[in-house]
Amino acid sequence: MLRFNILGPIEIRCGKKRIELRGAQQRTLLVTLLVSADKLVLTESIMNEIWGQAPPDRVENALHAHMSRLRHKFAAVCPRSAPDITSWPSGYRLDMGEECELDSTILTNILCEVRNAEAMLADEATARLRSALSLWRGPVFGGPLSGPI
Repeated sequence: MLRFNILGPIEIRCGKKRIELRGAQQRTLLVTLLVSADKLVLTESIMNEIWGQAPPDRVENALHAHMSRLRHKFAAVCPRSAPDITSWPSGYRLDMGEECELDSTILTNILCEVRNAEAMLADEATARLRSALSLWRGPVFGGPLSGPI
């Protein structure tokens, strides 16, 4: 199972293995894909998040190279659970699949579960809410990312 933690410093884990992202551009790319997980993100939006008003020459090639590196990192550390980054004519999509988790989604699901459970005892609701709160490890994404984002 590949786990993305964004409720604090960005962490990517597959069991005890950790995926390290080097550089602000890789982190910004991942964050851009994660906040829209399972949805198409337009190429123009991704490029704007990474480079802002100062894109490099051959920006499409640079973006393709970053996507390729991200795919390889996921596959190298967690080949069975790696999310699929699909390319479309207008953008990219991070398909999480059943083998990937995002801590913010887990937190949201717990909150919805407690809110919608009419018969949940107060002690059980408290325990579930504490488990949700324990997912929060600090400022989202570890604080502001450097770069245009």
